[in-house]
Amino acid sequence: MTSFDSKELLQSQLEDIVSRPKKLSTVRPVKPDRMAANQFNAQLQQMIRSIKVDIDNILLPAIQSLEPQYIGDAWPDDITAIFSKLKRKWESPEFQGASTKIARSFIRALNAGNKKRFAKSVKKIGVVGIDIFGDSPKLQDILSASIADNTRLITSIPEKYLDQVQTIVMGNMRAGLRPSAMVDQLQKQFKITKNRAKLIARDQTSKANGELSKQRQEDTGFKYFKWSDSDDSRVRDRHEFLANQDIGFGKGIYLWSKPPKDENGETVIPGSPINCRCTAIPVSARQVAENKLKG
Repeated sequence: MTSFDSKELLQSQLEDIVSRPKKLSTVRPVKPDRMAANQFNAQLQQMIRSIKVDIDNILLPAIQSLEPQYIGDAWPDDITAIFSKLKRKWESPEFQGASTKIARSFIRALNAGNKKRFAKSVKKIGVVGIDIFGDSPKLQDILSASIADNTRLITSIPEKYLDQVQTIVMGNMRAGLRPSAMVDQLQKQFKITKNRAKLIARDQTSKANGELSKQRQEDTGFKYFKWSDSDDSRVRDRHEFLANQDIGFGKGIYLWSKPPKDENGETVIPGSPINCRCTAIPVSARQVAENKLKG
């Protein structure tokens, strides 16, 4: 009996699928794991609230106690020392380690969801009974890069938040304004930081899902994909155009080896542009052949 390894068996399956006379089922897009995204955002929001606690308990009492010195020269050194202390805490090795742990947990959960949805998606066109959903070396590289990117983004949140708070505080104190005058500004900055964290969670979910979907499709043998937009009023004009353009393979279908370009002429895949909600649907060679015959 002839034996086949997983790659040969997979290729045989795909060739069989392409040669089938019956019409193939429609493959559903692999959408991002919203549970993983929500958990990631919740962790970022908790971190921001913890930073605000430090601001409320350490910084604001010091500002109030220094109010009589606003017209003097000593208070800038005192305030700068407090910010240095806060920044050391939120740049410490312990915080760096916690950030990496959060990023790793998020990306692993996202990968597990992507793997499960992809398996269910391609099962509809007959790719079953083979371990094609393991993490290839290239996919492992994507996971490692995503963890590093998200660790960097997590650690940037307290850095930017405290820098912006310091700008507000120093400006108000130089102007001789009372501490109460800063409250509204600091509250607005707190909300801005929370919204930025929410954007990071949403954007990184779509970006990582898009990159994982691309690699899984390529690892499985799919050469083509269909650009699927979210079909609502928030879709970018360019992405709506890409979802409807036909370059000879069918509506919205492209080669993974030659993806489309954005407005700036840079190659782009679904989910990668900031805040992109588009997805890539795997397309078989037979589907492309059928589209060409119809065209």
